[in-house]
Amino acid sequence: MKRNRHQSSNRSGLQTSQVLNDLTFGIAFIFIVAAVLLLIIVSTKAITKVPEYDALKVTVVWDTCLKGDRIPGYSKADVDTYIMGKFNTPNGEITDILGFNTPDRKTRYFVLDRDDKGYSGTEPVIGNSDGKEMAETNKEIITSALNHLTDGWYYINLHLYADKKELVTAGKICADVQVTVFKGLRGKERLVCNLEAAHDSAAQLTHKGQEITVCQFQIQHGNFVEGSQEEIVQQDIKQFSRPPGP
Repeated sequence: MKRNRHQSSNRSGLQTSQVLNDLTFGIAFIFIVAAVLLLIIVSTKAITKVPEYDALKVTVVWDTCLKGDRIPGYSKADVDTYIMGKFNTPNGEITDILGFNTPDRKTRYFVLDRDDKGYSGTEPVIGNSDGKEMAETNKEIITSALNHLTDGWYYINLHLYADKKELVTAGKICADVQVTVFKGLRGKERLVCNLEAAHDSAAQLTHKGQEITVCQFQIQHGNFVEGSQEEIVQQDIKQFSRPPGP
């Protein structure tokens, strides 16, 4: 009888030890699996690139017809970019205009992210929205203040604010213009306008004070309307862009 009890006690101890071993193995296995999954997630995030999204991006670079050592960043000319939207809303048509003289350089619909003023000093100097200065090309950038585009017509104008004697030698100020809608959105991204000196299609300004419409397009039901960028209708935007006086 005592022997049976002893055997029963040994058997119980072995079972307990086995359970503990199984539990330890199970915990270790779960830990290893969790660690592997975490590494996979971290690695996936590290290599996955989220495309930059802009509902609208207007980029203007001048003076792209310059030859030799005088790259666009060394042009003294000052070109301003304006954008006008004529939007269809439940309250009727709304006209929104953005230019360098717009308060805070933004409206309900647009933002002037970068406003260059031409070469000055020993290095090409630019001014951007945070007030910093960097050596770069002459460039202006306008983006959408919203994450979508409101239905209506959009017009982009260039205005030669000052040539600063660049016209004396060159005879013209060339500007490359790229307008992209829904940038970074697969299936909807579209390069609406692409004017480049490299392809002899750059916009050209030939006298101080000149203003030209270089791009137009229509958005309908939240989508770009094919063909709306063709047969550009010239718009006079600058005269309406000034903020009201006191």
